Amino acid sequence: GQTQACGTTDGLICSIEKVLHNLTDNTILQPVTNLVGALVDPQTGVLSPLTKPLDSITDVETGALGPVTEIVDTLVGPEKGLLDPTLDAVNDLLTGNTRSTTDGGLIDLVQGTVGNLLDNTPLAFVGNLVDTLVDPDSGALAVLTGPLNGLTDIDTGGLGAVTELVDALAGPEKGLLDPTLDAVNDLLGGPSAAADNDGLIDVVDGTVGNLLDNTPLAFVGNLVGGLVDPQTGVLSPLTAPLNDITRGQSGVLGPVTTLVDNLVGADQGALDPTLDAVNDLLSF
Repeated sequence: GQTQACGTTDGLICSIEKVLHNLTDNTILQPVTNLVGALVDPQTGVLSPLTKPLDSITDVETGALGPVTEIVDTLVGPEKGLLDPTLDAVNDLLTGNTRSTTDGGLIDLVQGTVGNLLDNTPLAFVGNLVDTLVDPDSGALAVLTGPLNGLTDIDTGGLGAVTELVDALAGPEKGLLDPTLDAVNDLLGGPSAAADNDGLIDVVDGTVGNLLDNTPLAFVGNLVGGLVDPQTGVLSPLTAPLNDITRGQSGVLGPVTTLVDNLVGADQGALDPTLDAVNDLLSF
């Protein structure tokens, strides 16, 4: 969706306005967003005597509550927000416009997503069964799935925007849930390498640190470490064996650690930007 500039600050009110524009521009709901802007815009809105100070205090660069805006931007910001692909796809669904680089229709996408989840795992036969049933060209149900696939084709179908929305969520290349699906595939497929052969306790300890370090709640992280650290923690007789058995490269349950690391790992986890933003907020 197209966004519009707001005011002269980079605060929470402007951020919310941009998100609304991203969601509704060029759709039948755009008048609603325009009305919201007319009310809350910190420079020109009817409520600007209230919203301007709020926008200023939440300015990312200068406001005391800037981290609040950073969290919102990390989640739904119109450029790099975690949910931005989904918001774009909803905008496309409302306007009928599609911009996805994915080819084909909804059935093609479902086949790709199932393959992304199950290929090279003991459950791969389920994916093959799905293909045998729903493939729009050769499947047993092709008489139904073929026309549906054509109707939802991103380039030519009248309902192509539906496919783009699903692609933004679960597409096997750039979907919002793709890192999670990849991690589940790793878990189902057997042991795979986690960074530095870390175990589950190592990853959890790092995640807690990523969330709480350098904040007033850092003592909670230190307390957790003092309890669960597999080398020195009070509970190390329990946590050390668990850590060993879940090591990414050598543990029998290493894929569990890989899955957790892909979700909340302190370096490249899917939710790492959100955890960083919460840490910034708590650091205030």
